[in-house]
Amino acid sequence: MSLLTSYSASYLSSASESVQKHRTAYEQISALNKVVLNRMREAVMVVDEARRVWLHNRQALHYFPALKVNQTTPVVNEVVRRWRSNPRMFFETNLMIGDLDMNIRAMPVLQQETELLILFIRAEKERQAEAQSVKLASLGLLTANLAHEIRNPLSAMRQANGLMIESSEDDPMTQKLCGIIDNNIARIDRMIEEVSMLNKSDRLNKENIKLVDFWVSFQQEFLLTRPEATGCLKVDIASRTEAVFDPMHLQQIVWNLCNNAWRHSKQEKNSVQIIVRNEINGDFVSFRVCDDGAPISSDMQEHLFEPFFTTQNVAQGTGLGLYVARELAHANRGDLRYIAYPKAFEILLPKARYD
Repeated sequence: MSLLTSYSASYLSSASESVQKHRTAYEQISALNKVVLNRMREAVMVVDEARRVWLHNRQALHYFPALKVNQTTPVVNEVVRRWRSNPRMFFETNLMIGDLDMNIRAMPVLQQETELLILFIRAEKERQAEAQSVKLASLGLLTANLAHEIRNPLSAMRQANGLMIESSEDDPMTQKLCGIIDNNIARIDRMIEEVSMLNKSDRLNKENIKLVDFWVSFQQEFLLTRPEATGCLKVDIASRTEAVFDPMHLQQIVWNLCNNAWRHSKQEKNSVQIIVRNEINGDFVSFRVCDDGAPISSDMQEHLFEPFFTTQNVAQGTGLGLYVARELAHANRGDLRYIAYPKAFEILLPKARYD
C-alpha cells in the first residue's frame, strides 16, 4: 500500500509539473499571438454566425471603437450573411461600413464544432496609398538607375533644340514649336529628379537646423533663380526655432513650396509670407509658406498630395512635387499639410531638444 501511495504521489507530482509546463507554454504562445496580432496593419476580427465577437486586435478598435469581445456587432452583418450562404468558402470583398470603404478578406474556420469567421479588414484608401507608395518607390529606384541614360539623350535634344532656335529667329512657328520641345525636356528632367528623391528618402542625415540661418541661405539661392521675387517675400521667423531634419530634404521641400507660392500668388510686394513658430506645448516647429493667390477648391484639396496630380498645365507640372515633399517630411518624422485659411502649406518639423 505504501509503495502504491508513493508511486501515485510521484505520478501526480510529475503530472502537475507537466501541466504547469504546458500552461506556461500556452501562456507564452498566447502572449506572442497577441503581440503579432496587434502589430498587424490589418484589423483582425473573429466572429460567429450570431455576429458575436470572439477576438479582435488593436487595429480593429481603430476602425470600430465600440467593438467588444463577447458582444454582437452590427458592422459585420453583410459579411456574415455572405458567409452563411456558403460557409466553407474563403472570400474577399469591398463593403461600405459606415462612411468607410473597407476591403475584407474572410476565412471560415471550425473551432471545437463551432463555426467561426476570421476577418482581415483594411481601409481601401490605405491599401491604395500603400500600393501607390510601393509603385513609386520602385519607380524611383528604376529612375535612379536609368537617370544617366535618360539625361544623356535629353542633353543632346536640348542642345539640338537650341541650335534650331538660333537658326530660325525669323520663323515664329518654328520658335513656338522649339519652345514646346524645350518645356517638355525640362518637364522630363524635373520628373526624373523628383522621382529620384523618393529613392533617397530613407537616406537621412539629420542635423539640428537653426531655421533663421537656414532661411537666409535659402532666400539668397531662391532669389538668384527668381530675381523677379525680390521684395515680394515677407519673413517672420521666431527666435530660437530649431528643428531636427535632413538639410537637403528641407531644402527640397521649402523650394517646392516657395516656388508654388510665387507662381500662384499675385506677385506683388509681400505676396509670399514665411511664418515660423514653435508650437506651444508641442514637439514640432511650424514652418508655413503663405501666398495671396486664389484659394484651392475643396475638390482639389482632396487630391493635392496624390502623385501625378497637378493644378498646372500638363506640359508644365509633373504632379509629383507635393507628393515627394510630403514623403520627405514623413521620412524625417514630420508632416506637410494644406491650410485653407489663411491659404498656406505648413511643414511640421520635429523640434530640436537639449537636455
